[in-house]
Amino acid sequence: MLLLGIIELPLWLLFIVTIVFLFYIYTSRKHSIFARYRLPFVEPSPFFGCFKHLAQKGVMQSEYDATLKYGKVVGFFLGNLPTIFVTDPEIIRELFVKRYNEFHSRSQAAGVTKYWEKTILMASRLEYWKFLRTTMTPSFTSGKLRRMEDIIIGGIDRTLKGITIKLGPEKEAVFDMFPVYRDLTLEIICQAALGVEINGNNSVDELKQQVTKMLSYSLEKNPMLTMLFLIPDLKHVYNFFDIDYNDTKAIAYVSDALKQVIQDRKLDKGCKKQDLLQLMINTQQENSKSNAKTEETDETEETEKLKTDDKLSRGMTDDEIIANAILFLFAGNDTTSTALVFTTYFLAVHQDLQDELVQEINEKVGTTEVSYDIIQTLTNLDMFVSESMRLYPPVTRINRQITKEVKVSDFTLPRNISLTVPVYTIHRLAEYWPEPEKFDPNRFSAENKSNIQPYTYLPFGTGPKSCLGMRFANMELKMTIVKLLQNFKIKPSPDLQIPPKLEKNIFCRPIGGMKLTLEKRSS
Repeated sequence: MLLLGIIELPLWLLFIVTIVFLFYIYTSRKHSIFARYRLPFVEPSPFFGCFKHLAQKGVMQSEYDATLKYGKVVGFFLGNLPTIFVTDPEIIRELFVKRYNEFHSRSQAAGVTKYWEKTILMASRLEYWKFLRTTMTPSFTSGKLRRMEDIIIGGIDRTLKGITIKLGPEKEAVFDMFPVYRDLTLEIICQAALGVEINGNNSVDELKQQVTKMLSYSLEKNPMLTMLFLIPDLKHVYNFFDIDYNDTKAIAYVSDALKQVIQDRKLDKGCKKQDLLQLMINTQQENSKSNAKTEETDETEETEKLKTDDKLSRGMTDDEIIANAILFLFAGNDTTSTALVFTTYFLAVHQDLQDELVQEINEKVGTTEVSYDIIQTLTNLDMFVSESMRLYPPVTRINRQITKEVKVSDFTLPRNISLTVPVYTIHRLAEYWPEPEKFDPNRFSAENKSNIQPYTYLPFGTGPKSCLGMRFANMELKMTIVKLLQNFKIKPSPDLQIPPKLEKNIFCRPIGGMKLTLEKRSS
């Protein structure tokens, strides 16, 4: 074929040139959005946006560097997908708290399938989310958490027994705490959310394998997701076909298993289970309003704020229970194990602080079994855990979908764009945290807590959509640390990386695990 009557090109080559040219025009238009709104932004590369930064530095470091260079509001391209990083506490308060009714959806950049729309994390309709939140909030009151103590303590005891067996006659040995904690949190969340014990039970080996497969599925290596970051408008195609990026076969297997568990629970009229699954099943007999009245009032204020209209005042359907139980697996496994890994790391590298915690545990716990009420009295432990989650937050970013053009502070933000608060970054800004790289639990003492600027400490998110399972995760984390310190002294291993090197994805995970030395404490 003659091009301009001068150059003869093969048809296939002309097709490729045309596609490349159109893709260039498409990405150039995407890359111009921040300039049109006069927002500072990281200059993207032609065709591939900011993939180069992500590949070289990783997600968290890219967010941090962009913030230091361009300020508290900065545009960035995840490939060619535009997003805005915000670390200004006032803007966070405005959009995530005061105006959450307007901007209530989490980022819809990758689309949400019909399955996950039934979950409290991904529900995009405000009234439906309010229904889920109001219905599920009473499941996390102090009284309900106390009834789940045995689930957590049982899992911890089995884990510590396994460590002791591996030690054998030796006084100390090196353990990679990352898989230790991953298995522990998996066991606890499976029993709490699915109502299934997976510790050494051959009858549920296949279920455990499918759950593990589901949780270890790598979204970063999913070619369909990569294509979406290169061509963001593919989202509309994915939404039309209801494409899920997760391991749908594993999810289907777990869903079927849960259907059987729910059916068995309903047939067992005298069921005394007190796990999250049973609490969700109970909503089918009594609505969230009566739950809130008959339970302790520590969550009543939030429940009152989230009241919905009468047509949604009902219990959860089986499908909603199953989807949210599986969501708890995703949300509760990796985040809690991550918090445990880094808290234990700081115990190892700060022996003086570890000794102080052991003294506090000896004084306030002693020979009694640790409980929900006891861990509320461990102020030094709370400070230690809080500082650990500041430096290595289990959730490294929170986001909202900006559905309409909005003026906030000195900026105008475009519509249909994802707004991201890079939690890892805001936790390390010297403006909010003097000597930000220093591990200092005293930042969270009773005297110093008031000095922390609101909306700069966000390990569990903020506003009405903050993490529903925060108190459960904190209970599990603190109980594990208490029982670990009662039995072992934690020390650095010879090849421990200080500070830890992190993976380049959005998860706060140490490269190569977390190898620490555990030494038996004398009885």
